[in-house]
Amino acid sequence: MKRVINFYKDATNYIFKENDNKLIEISVTEKILNGSDLYISFFKDYNIEDTFEIIDKTSDDEKKNDKMCIAIYTKVKELLSNIENMLKLELRQQDDKTE
Repeated sequence: MKRVINFYKDATNYIFKENDNKLIEISVTEKILNGSDLYISFFKDYNIEDTFEIIDKTSDDEKKNDKMCIAIYTKVKELLSNIENMLKLELRQQDDKTE
C-alpha cells in the first residue's frame, strides 16, 4: 500500500500528516524526533508491499524564513527511505529462508 505523507510547518512544529492525521510533530525549538513515535506511525504494521511518498507542503516563505525547514524534511525523508529499504531487505531474506 502506498502511503502519502505530507510535511507541514506551523508556528511551533514541523508536522508529518497522512490525510488529516498528524503522525509526527517535531518541535521547531527543540528539533527532536521521537524514535518511538516514528516506529509506531510508520513501521509498526509495515509489510513488504508498503511504500511511502513524502511531499513537502511548506511554502517558499516558510523555507526562506526557517532554514531548518528544508533540512528537517530532507533528513526525515532520507531516514524513512533508509529504514524502509533495510526492512524490505530483511523481509525478503526472511521470505527466502522460509521457502
